[in-house]
Amino acid sequence: MSTPKSRKNQPWIECVSCGCTFLSKDTEKHTSDCPPSADNVTHFYINNGALVGDLDIKKNDEIKGLSLNEIENLVFISQNAIQLCDLSIGEFVMIKAKDFPPIVKKVWPTVERSLTSVLLSKNVLDLNFGDVKTYPNVVVTKIINPTKEAKKISLILLGGSKLGNLNQVLISRLNFAYRESYCVKEIN
Repeated sequence: MSTPKSRKNQPWIECVSCGCTFLSKDTEKHTSDCPPSADNVTHFYINNGALVGDLDIKKNDEIKGLSLNEIENLVFISQNAIQLCDLSIGEFVMIKAKDFPPIVKKVWPTVERSLTSVLLSKNVLDLNFGDVKTYPNVVVTKIINPTKEAKKISLILLGGSKLGNLNQVLISRLNFAYRESYCVKEIN
């Protein structure tokens, strides 16, 4: 059984039993599920710098001063969650969802949806999760050991695609990101 500690009118409560921080509206759920499990989520929370939250579409895609390409490289979470997870704006984080490969994005604050929402652009959601009716719960964590930048990437076109069919936007992105240090192979 957890014993929450909080100040009045605070949105977050820290459980003295398990160390999780959760929304005050979820006190009853947390009391019956302490410590919570990331595999069977009954409520969203932060534990050891990891946000267990609900994934959804970033509705307001227009963010002043950011291009669409920059927006697609971001994950949006609340400023409160960023601070509680000890993250910095623009820091790389890993987003993990059960049965899906992890995604790496830069964290950016938002006021959309709830304090535990994890928002991605529709393009990013479609690319990584396909056309699903409901998105999975996710765990957002700081990347402790930074990965090395790719020196070279290779694209392998399957199914008889022709090089001329390679989308010009993709080629522009590759040129920008990898300064032409990529190759494309065609397999028929």
